[in-house]
Order: sequence, then C-alpha cells, then structure tokens
Amino acid sequence: MGYDVEESLVATLRRRAEHEVDMVALLDGAVRRGRRRQRGRRVAKALGGAGVAGVTTVALLAGPLAVGDRGPAGPPYPVPRVADPTAGGATVHPGQVGKDPTIIHFGLDELDLPVRQATWGVRPDGLEHMYLEFAAAPDRVRTVDLLLARGTVPLPERQGLDSISERPARVGGRPGTHTLLGQGGTATVDELRWSPVGGVEAVLVSDGVGWEDTLAIAEAVRFDRATRCATPAQVTVLPAGATLRGCRIGPALSGSATFSTVVLTIGDGTAEIEVVAGNDLARAEKSSPTPEPVDGGRAGWYPESSMLVIYDLDGLFIRIVTHPGYGRAEAELVAGGLRRPATADPDRPETWSTALIG
Repeated sequence: MGYDVEESLVATLRRRAEHEVDMVALLDGAVRRGRRRQRGRRVAKALGGAGVAGVTTVALLAGPLAVGDRGPAGPPYPVPRVADPTAGGATVHPGQVGKDPTIIHFGLDELDLPVRQATWGVRPDGLEHMYLEFAAAPDRVRTVDLLLARGTVPLPERQGLDSISERPARVGGRPGTHTLLGQGGTATVDELRWSPVGGVEAVLVSDGVGWEDTLAIAEAVRFDRATRCATPAQVTVLPAGATLRGCRIGPALSGSATFSTVVLTIGDGTAEIEVVAGNDLARAEKSSPTPEPVDGGRAGWYPESSMLVIYDLDGLFIRIVTHPGYGRAEAELVAGGLRRPATADPDRPETWSTALIG
C-alpha cells in the first residue's frame, strides 16, 4: 500500500524563528501533562487580567502558516497519510472511532492561521484528538484542542473556569452548543460541542483564538476521511500483557526546519510506556546527573526522569519514557526489540511505516 501525502497538518512554511523546538518536550506524555496544567494556570491568569509568560522553547512565526490538505499536486508534507479507502472517517465508520490506536477518523482542510505546532492521534482512553498551537504576541499562547469519541466526550478540564454564557451553534449544518468560559465575567475560552455524525460527539476548546476563528477551525475539520499514524521505528517486543494503546504524531517548527515526531503508547491498562521517535529530535545531553550506560553506551538510563535514551538506532534518536508500573526493565525490553524499517527515512515522514508493531 503506497503513501499519499494528501493528509497534512503543515503545508506552507514561512517562518522566522526566535527559539528552538524540543519536540520531546512538546510531545512526550509526562511533559504534555505538565504543559496542560501550565496552560490551565496560564488561562486562569489571563482571564484574571494578569500577564502570561510565553513558551520559550517553541518558534514564534512572523507570518501565517497554512495547515491542512492541498491534494496530491501540492508540496510534500511532514505528516503522511496512507491512501486506504477501507479506513474511512467518522462519517463512514462511526462505530470505529477510538477503537484502533493507529487510525484517526478525521482530517483537516487548509487554514490560513499561524500554526506553529500541531499534534493529533488516538489516546489510550479511546479519545481521538488534535492539538493546535498558534503564534501570537510574545506574551500570549493561543491553543485549540479537539476531542472526538463514540457516544459522549467527557467534559474537558476547565481548570476552574466558569461558564459565562451558553448558546446554540451550528457546525457543518449540524446543531451544537457554544459555551463561553472565563473568570470574573471576562471570557477568552470557547467550548464548542456538536455531533458530526450520529453516535459520535466532538468537542473543540479554544483558548484566546476568538469565536470567528474557532468556528472556522471546527468547520475545517473533515470527518469523511481518516489519517493513519506512522513511525520510523517499529516496536517488536512488548511487556507481558501489554498492547499498543495510543499513537500521536505531529510537526513543529524550529528555525527553518520542520520536525515530525511520533509517540507510541504501550500498556496493559494499569501501566504505560511511551516510545518517542522522529527526525532529528532535540538531543538529550549527557549532563548531570550522568546517565547509567546501557548496552555498551549505545543507550543511557536517566533514573530521575525514568527514561531510557537510545542515542543511535540506525540513525534514529529515541526516548522511552516509563510511567508508574513500568521501569527500567520494561524500557530495556522494548528498546531491545526496536527496529528501523529499511525504507524509513527519519527526514521523510512520508516513508514511515504504518505497521507500528512489527
């Protein structure tokens, strides 16, 4: 089955960067959860009238960045899509939403908005998601979170924000609800909930984007197509009882380069381990504390962060992040079974494999 780069999150790259991107910091699970808490505090502070600190590890764009589909005649993209008509989107297979961690049942039309980081995937809890971060003033970060699920999407974390108003809305001709969130009567958070197809619900939460752009983004989400996760490194050995439970993939910008990263989540329902791989990830420096060498120095175990770093897997730099329930033994087990497919070029995500478990 051949690759089709039609499905994309980043199309036109017009950028001048001020800072470097650490894709692992953006995408690995522990940091992602910390960022969510940080963002919640940032939203609360912004709505209370306080200043907001910018994210200094992410490039600030000077011009707009189009994201979405440009079709097979367009330029190459950092996020691949496999042409597989059997996958279909949520409108084709609504009962499959969230069931397969390798398939995201939606796509995105082109948007003329300054996107500087994008992530989408399937979470271990069965929610399909997309996260967008937009360039803004240095003291402001604007974000969009989209969640898709069979049945009802659980109420997103509102971080102590109050519902200021609620009104009917329509997305793609289908009825929904628009809720304004904030503190002290001031609102910058929009929450839009609707059902794009029977039996499936979507929730889009935007921070600092504004209602007009929030609705435009919701209208740009396409539920008649599917996107497959892809990886430059296959996992061939799993801990006992573990399966692939989630996958997320996304590009970000650093200087004049685009970095694409995939995070594979493996677990047994009680414990999780994440494999983070991509093209030229920000390298872990061998600083204090010194990592404990593994496999003759080919890898290093960082006890304080419960993380195993593989410095060179046939040209790939990989982090294996463990969470409570798994530790160094499981990380080394997974590391020992990692392989890079011969056709996978770290700098060309369109060559990555959709066979995530080899």
